Amino acid sequence: MENNYYIEVQRINKLFFTIIIVFAGIIPIISLSLVLYKDYKRGELDFSFEAILVYSLVFAIILFFTFLKLETKITPDGILFRLSPLTPKFKKIPFNEIHYYCIRKYNPLTEYGGWGIRLSIKGGGIAYTISGTTGLQLYLNSGKKVLIGTRQPDSLISILNNFIPNKNIENKEKQL
Repeated sequence: MENNYYIEVQRINKLFFTIIIVFAGIIPIISLSLVLYKDYKRGELDFSFEAILVYSLVFAIILFFTFLKLETKITPDGILFRLSPLTPKFKKIPFNEIHYYCIRKYNPLTEYGGWGIRLSIKGGGIAYTISGTTGLQLYLNSGKKVLIGTRQPDSLISILNNFIPNKNIENKEKQL
């Protein structure tokens, strides 16, 4: 956070990333390499289209998860966020479109069916998450709901309270 602006960049959890690399990368490559090695030993090496496809697909998956990140910015203009490279341009929610907001715990699997850009299974709107179970829940004037995952809930709510304190659900409850 600098100069009353909030910036958060989240990347995939290292353990989860390692699991993806092992199952989507190393295991298929080792399996294919063993088959190719056996064919080579028998003199039947046919480096086929399938081999190139498997190596390319594994490389693409690893590359995708390497560059996957959730970026959130809060500026005087509103809340900007994107899940790159899935959404190359920032989505913007101006403050005047926000009816209420709060920080809340959520279950990514049972509420949204996982991480990423997800529609709620239970009517909770759309979620942009990459890891964790804490998010900024936005209730928009249009009736839509947007959840943006965060690892810095205290910093995020603090800066948001500076821009639009009268729309924080917790602040409203304290006033009643």
